[in-house]
Amino acid sequence: MKKLKINDISKLFQIPASALRYYEKEGLCHFQRSENNYRWADIRTIRNLCDISFYRKLSCSVDQIAKLSHMSRQQIVSLLMESKIKVEKQIVQLKKMLDDIDEKLERIQKTDQLIKEKPSLVMAALPEIWEFNLFCSEDISRLIDYERNLFIIIDPDNSKDFCYGLSDIFNGNEAKKLLHQKDEQEKRYFKVLLETDYEKIEKNNLAPYLSQIVAMGYLPGKIYGKVLVSAENNGLKNYYEGYIEMLDR
Repeated sequence: MKKLKINDISKLFQIPASALRYYEKEGLCHFQRSENNYRWADIRTIRNLCDISFYRKLSCSVDQIAKLSHMSRQQIVSLLMESKIKVEKQIVQLKKMLDDIDEKLERIQKTDQLIKEKPSLVMAALPEIWEFNLFCSEDISRLIDYERNLFIIIDPDNSKDFCYGLSDIFNGNEAKKLLHQKDEQEKRYFKVLLETDYEKIEKNNLAPYLSQIVAMGYLPGKIYGKVLVSAENNGLKNYYEGYIEMLDR
């Protein structure tokens, strides 16, 4: 029967040969030696490496693994339970990451949908929107978790006059300025795909939409843009799901 040399073991366990030599040096495993001084693995080596591979996947240190041979069953149980708790936390984090990916994909799909659709009059109810302060670390930390709740609010008479707000995450007891009162009933809005330059918000596609609203017999009010995505399109652009107030003359 062919003896498994260190390079064979390296391929089987997907562990670099240099790491195997290091594990042997640290006493984690032991290789037999041939007459030509080649390392080869017996059943004890294989079992050692199964344990090493398992515990390394649990992010156990080399020092921790080296102590395994001196641990009682209860000590091993404690180590495994600690690792289980860590893995469970990682699973929760990974599930949240998957949810975030899906939500981001939905926003890109909505952008594509709005590109195909014609701007139109809709009845909609926008949420409360509270002031967002770029210089407040607490607000920044909220934005990290709730970017999907970010709105831009633009004055129809001056695109340089704009501000940012966050919806649905403040309790009303904080010292925040309310930028938009929640619509208790659906209101008239002109729904558009709002596109702005990434750095200069005044460079946007609002002019024709505002003209359309006037041609329909209304006055354009504030523009509310719910963040969708930033992407390259003849320069980096910001895309928003835009809602323009349609006011009676």
